[in-house]
Amino acid sequence: MTVTARQVVVFTHDIVFFKLLLEQAELQGAQHASVALERSRKFAGLVRDSAPWEALTTSKRIKHLNTKLQDLRKLDRDGTEADFRQASRAFYGLLRETWERLVEEKLLNKVVSRFERGVYTQRLSRLVDISDDDTAKVDNAMGKCSTYFTGHDSAPAVGDPYPTIEEIEDDLKNIKDFLDELQGSRKRT
Repeated sequence: MTVTARQVVVFTHDIVFFKLLLEQAELQGAQHASVALERSRKFAGLVRDSAPWEALTTSKRIKHLNTKLQDLRKLDRDGTEADFRQASRAFYGLLRETWERLVEEKLLNKVVSRFERGVYTQRLSRLVDISDDDTAKVDNAMGKCSTYFTGHDSAPAVGDPYPTIEEIEDDLKNIKDFLDELQGSRKRT
């Protein structure tokens, strides 16, 4: 029997359906590319060469955050304090969501994942190495992100200390290093 490769184009607004398609493509070993169409205030059909943020893996989110870090560096160098704060608050919101995805995808080895159909109990065997240190890393990172992201109002009397660009770089490096550890020596796929 000859198997014929065919290109299939799917348009959907349904992120769950999109994730199910990706799951099947990976099971079949099919090559796939994701493109997102967006709408600006004036135009529709703007093409982005990646999936929407909600569908990105931890590593793809980190790549996106690296780009945002470059923008923050430029604001730190040339922008106002208010612009830097606003951009860093948005950055920490995305970083917090990336930590959540890392926990779901790597630390907990996709046992339970958003947008998935089931619970993959056979993946539990890899979870024997989760330590108190892991829990502290995640808790500290999530706490710091929660301090700085948009969604929490700060008390003016506290003085509202804000992280420096070096701290932000370190916070991004921390999640990269943890991802590398989980994918490397701890063999999370």
